[in-house]
Amino acid sequence: MHKKFMLACMAVAAFAAIVVAPAASASPVLTSGTGGPVVPIGTSIVWLHTGNIEFTGSVTIDCSNARLTGTVTKNSGSQIKAEIPKGSASITGTGTGGDCTSTLFGSPAKVTVNSKLCFETVEGTDNAKFSGCGANISYTIELTGNGPCKYESASSTGTFKTSEHATFTVLDQVDTLVEGGFFCPSSLKTDYDLDAVTTDLTPLVVS
Repeated sequence: MHKKFMLACMAVAAFAAIVVAPAASASPVLTSGTGGPVVPIGTSIVWLHTGNIEFTGSVTIDCSNARLTGTVTKNSGSQIKAEIPKGSASITGTGTGGDCTSTLFGSPAKVTVNSKLCFETVEGTDNAKFSGCGANISYTIELTGNGPCKYESASSTGTFKTSEHATFTVLDQVDTLVEGGFFCPSSLKTDYDLDAVTTDLTPLVVS
């Protein structure tokens, strides 16, 4: 009897895991603050970086700030999308003139995002991604005195927290060198966290 009871409990637990696990991500809605109003399509939002953005390869580039300004294009309860126009993404650091820093003889490194960016959650999961809106994501790192290095990737995929502050986390994203000289790493791994806020810095929440 005890064995049958334990098996029944295990079956119920397994069923609950199947039903409950995807619920947090099956209907993501972006709201302004916890319990606040749903963010309308067309709303301007900002992605702000927390901590450092790191590009790691044969040379390491550290940046301390990122600001991506865009617009919500979908907030349907099944998917969240936003677009960041070309020129609306800024990545800076503590180097000369706001450049990032590098391990290449201590050279400052200027990071420029060359492409438009599209953000979207992946339906039914806690995953999300940035893409180049039908093209590759493209950025250039110019190492002072050593010329520019241009990198591309099809997308930048990570996890998107639900039921709390809208945070997008990417770990070990591989970007490939498409243009550049001898000192350019052949590829870079990127790591970063971005928090979504309104233009007046009110935290955005996925509920």
